[in-house]
Amino acid sequence: MSWTTPADLKVQAEKLWNRGLLLSALMAEEPLFPRRLVLKGPDSRQLGESFAEVRDWIARLSGAAKHYRIVWRTLNHRILGANTIPSEIWIDSLEDALAFIGKRHDADRFADLVALTRQREPLLMEWMAKRPLRALELAGEWQRMLDIVVWMQQHPRPDIYLRQLDLPGVHSKFIEAHRGVLGELFDLVLPPQKIDSTASGVGGFCRRYGSACSTLNWRCCLEKTNRM
Repeated sequence: MSWTTPADLKVQAEKLWNRGLLLSALMAEEPLFPRRLVLKGPDSRQLGESFAEVRDWIARLSGAAKHYRIVWRTLNHRILGANTIPSEIWIDSLEDALAFIGKRHDADRFADLVALTRQREPLLMEWMAKRPLRALELAGEWQRMLDIVVWMQQHPRPDIYLRQLDLPGVHSKFIEAHRGVLGELFDLVLPPQKIDSTASGVGGFCRRYGSACSTLNWRCCLEKTNRM
């Protein structure tokens, strides 16, 4: 029978995580929960033809209902009479959803990143809400990413080599590895007049934000050479 199982319900909750919706819900003003999950169950005919299977299905759903809520309905059968079966499944809170898929620790870590970002650079909250899973992937580097963003705010279009940034733990290779994200962050915090909008992409990073090129930034150097 293709009736919804507890494993199917967990997959639905995991899809919310994979779309970034659960982490975004930590920041959103509009609540994501309570949220109804898709439930496929037996009809009256199947109740009569497969009563034992229906009973086992109900037992499995009920036994796993620690982090979701079952709404019941009465199904009438001409032989078996009235039987109560699940008709809806709801996850009532973000806490329940995170516990259901085992992501409470990751959510706590993201909440710490949000608090840090809100304190140091609130203009980046928009990016955090749109790309929460990417922010979580960068959790180990996020403090340094914020250091770079704050520095660039204070020194727009610095015209120095990236290796010359005097920041703990920040070097050319670190910036090279994260230019894509850094560019997204710079676009949010820097005044438009401090951004060269004619340069784009990873290869235009240096020219777009006014930093000098080094041997590590060969794409930028090539770009500069072609303009001469």
